[in-house]
Amino acid sequence: MKDAVKTGVLSTRWKNLWTYNPNLSSNDYISRLPDSIIHDIISRLQKKEAVKTGVLSTRWKHLWTSNPNLTFGTFFDIRDDQQYASFVNKTLARYNSYNNKVRKFFLSCYLDIFDGEWLRFAIRHVVENLNLFLLDRNSPSNKICNLGLIDRTICFPYDEEYIRYQIPQDLYALSSLTHSGTTLCDHAPKAGVSWTSLKELYIGRAALTEDVIQRIFAGAPLLERLELYRCWGLNSIQVSSMSALKELVIRKWLDPHWRPRDILNLNTLIISIPNVKSLKLGGDCWQTKCMLLDASSLVEADLEFSLVAEDSLAISLVVKERDIQEYAAMVKKMLLRITSVCKLRVGPMFLRALSCSKEALPPPGWSLQHCKSLTLIT
Repeated sequence: MKDAVKTGVLSTRWKNLWTYNPNLSSNDYISRLPDSIIHDIISRLQKKEAVKTGVLSTRWKHLWTSNPNLTFGTFFDIRDDQQYASFVNKTLARYNSYNNKVRKFFLSCYLDIFDGEWLRFAIRHVVENLNLFLLDRNSPSNKICNLGLIDRTICFPYDEEYIRYQIPQDLYALSSLTHSGTTLCDHAPKAGVSWTSLKELYIGRAALTEDVIQRIFAGAPLLERLELYRCWGLNSIQVSSMSALKELVIRKWLDPHWRPRDILNLNTLIISIPNVKSLKLGGDCWQTKCMLLDASSLVEADLEFSLVAEDSLAISLVVKERDIQEYAAMVKKMLLRITSVCKLRVGPMFLRALSCSKEALPPPGWSLQHCKSLTLIT
């Protein structure tokens, strides 16, 4: 030991190296790590694994309580409601971040056990990345519909009394948000939205209005990506030419008034995105038609959506000649709006509609002179 200590005079680098002698049982190398490294290690772990780090050393015993990344996924059997809720409550009660902030808050559970105080905790701690994915315990499983037999509860999976969580008003004033994702949560800001740092927004299984979406656009000047999944209520999505939005993703747009075998009377979702660079319309069983008014800046378009179940060989919805011609007309109008794209991807319903069209192909005025990548999904 004395000789090891003496090595400290050899050079500046060797001055303290003797303290890392592996033969010294009293050395706790993990505890010697700088705080920044320890917090980084813990922040990369799931909450359950982060808790286990308390056994590594005395110093680490309670460090998991300061992990700024709070993830409450399905690491417990999600059917065990009491255990899940108890773990969330205890973790939040012990939270003791050095700067009192939450970097990431991810929570997925059944809606009927969700406690609004969990979200308010994240808001009080100035969360930056919020993901609140609520599940419906009684939701019917997704299935291919026999469109001759289905009823409204399967066509449109949510009736007027369907319970969804109402986002609290103080969330709309949370300027720290950079990323936000919610499922089964309705947005209804009563005042302005102040998401001045928000860059990505995901909304799933929710009712929307033109007023709500415009308030979000106005209050999120840095928003670059918007994804809507199985939403309804809007007749149009109008994005200002001054918006920073670069990518719009819409999957499985719904309509509460949709009826099978009624393609001619479908409502139309109107989309105007003058500055958006990337557009994706995906998923089968859309319950509205779609019209592009302005997509002059698009460089990438992914048009795989259809009005039927894509894996249904019968293609039940468009069985009539007038129906397929109506769909073909919609497809042609969309193609005329995306002539500047460099990358184009189209699905089987697009191809079928074009192949059955009675009018000239390609549509007059349509060109792919700028397209460098064309993918046909069959």
